[in-house]
Amino acid sequence: MLRAIRLLSKFHLFIKIAFFGICGTKFFEHVFTHARKIWRHISTKNINFSKHSEFRKQSIKLFLICAVSLFALSKTGGFTIHSITAREDNKTWPISLPSNQAHQALQQAYFYHQSSGKWHFFISSDGNYLLKFFNQSRFSPYSGEGKMKCQEKRYRDFTSCTLAASNLKEETSLICAHLNTSTDLPTTLSLIDASHIEHPINPNEFQFILQKRGTSAYQKIKEGDIVQAKESIAQLLFLLSSCCQKGCYNRDVEVIKHCEFIEGRPFLSEIGKLGRDKRLLDPKIQKEHLEQIVAPFYDYLLKGNKELADYLHSTL
Repeated sequence: MLRAIRLLSKFHLFIKIAFFGICGTKFFEHVFTHARKIWRHISTKNINFSKHSEFRKQSIKLFLICAVSLFALSKTGGFTIHSITAREDNKTWPISLPSNQAHQALQQAYFYHQSSGKWHFFISSDGNYLLKFFNQSRFSPYSGEGKMKCQEKRYRDFTSCTLAASNLKEETSLICAHLNTSTDLPTTLSLIDASHIEHPINPNEFQFILQKRGTSAYQKIKEGDIVQAKESIAQLLFLLSSCCQKGCYNRDVEVIKHCEFIEGRPFLSEIGKLGRDKRLLDPKIQKEHLEQIVAPFYDYLLKGNKELADYLHSTL
C-alpha cells in the first residue's frame, strides 16, 4: 500500500512541476509583453532626458525608491509590520483566552526567524516559544486573486487554528490562538527583524499563533540510536493516530517533517492545514489516511535506514 502511495506522491510531484513550469512561462510571457508595450510607448515619444528635465528627476527618484525597497525587503525576509496587520477583524472567530503561560511568554522580545507563504515566524529570546503571525498579504484581493478566493483562504486557515485550539491543544503544543483583536494580552511586544531593528507593537491588535518550540522530528531520529529512533517513530504514529481518533485530518503533505519533540513528546508544529471529517472514526479509513500522510516519511527513511522504514511499515 505504501509503495502505491509513494508512486502516487511522485506522480503528484511531476504534475506540480509541470503546472508551475507552465504558470512561470505564462507569467514571464505576460511581463515581457507589457515591457514591449512600455518600450514602444517610450520610443514613440520625444522624451527630454536633459540634465534638469522633470522626467529625468522623476525617473531617478522612482529608481531609488524601488532599489531601497527591494534592498529592505531582502534584508527583512519580506517581513513588514504592514504584512502582519489584519485588513479586517471578524468577530465571529472565537477568542482563545490567553493563559498565564501566554502572558509570561509575551513578556520577552521575539526575533525574526523566517517567512513562508502563510506565516512570519519569530523565536522568543529564551528560545522556548514560536510566534507565528499570519502573512496578511495572502488574504488581500490585491495579491492577484479574487476577493472570494482570499476569503476562502482566511476561512480555511482560521478554521484550522480554531480546531487546534479547541480539540488538539496538547497535540499541537498550542499556547494561544489570537484570531481577533482583544485587550487581554500585554500591551507591548518587541519584534526584532532580520536587520536587528526593533518594532514595538501591541499584540492585542494582531492575529497570531503562539506555540512551544521543540526539536525537529527528523533531527531527533537522525541523532538518536536505532532503539531511540524506533521509539520516536512509534510516538509520532501514536500522535497522528490520536488526531484521527478525534476525527481530525491533516492536509500537510509532509506532516512528519513539520512535527517537533519537546521533553520527549512529539507535537504538530504546522496547524494551518487541519480539518474535521467524521469518517476518520472508521478504523479502516483512519488507517488509509495514516498510510497516506506518512508515505513521504517512509520514503525519507528508506533512503537512509531501511530497518527504520521496515519498522514504520510494520507498526502501521
